Amino acid sequence: MWQIELCVQLKTYDLSALTAKQTLWEMGYKKLTNIFRQDYYLFNIPKETKEEAESIVKSLAEKTPLFVNPNKHTYYIRNSKLKIQNSKFEEVLVWYREDVRRKMLLDSLKSFGYSVEDILCGVLWQIEIGDRNICQEIVERLLVNPHSQGYRIL
Repeated sequence: MWQIELCVQLKTYDLSALTAKQTLWEMGYKKLTNIFRQDYYLFNIPKETKEEAESIVKSLAEKTPLFVNPNKHTYYIRNSKLKIQNSKFEEVLVWYREDVRRKMLLDSLKSFGYSVEDILCGVLWQIEIGDRNICQEIVERLLVNPHSQGYRIL
């Protein structure tokens, strides 16, 4: 079993991220330099090798209409272990605790003939602020609904 991460981002400006940045500035977070947002999927793929599992995720991104619209998105398969140690971004994964998309996506993937054991759908925020404590404060004050969402600073 392999866990493979797929990140999908807009080719154009992300208005949600721009709005979040403006709102955070108005809330007093003047040290915030930038903020980006991507759709995030973590697949559990039952294959023998990591290369086989990554090939399946690439196929999901390119050959199904479920994750990537090539007219407006780019994607990459993420290897979390390659995160640069000196990265100026804090990365925050946000997900719904009860995600109705999960079952729908698993059923759709099965109908397309793909063998996916499980999937986590979320949003990956990349926040350039330089202070992990302030990043957590930002997440809790604006980016996460504590009643329905969970998060993890990566």
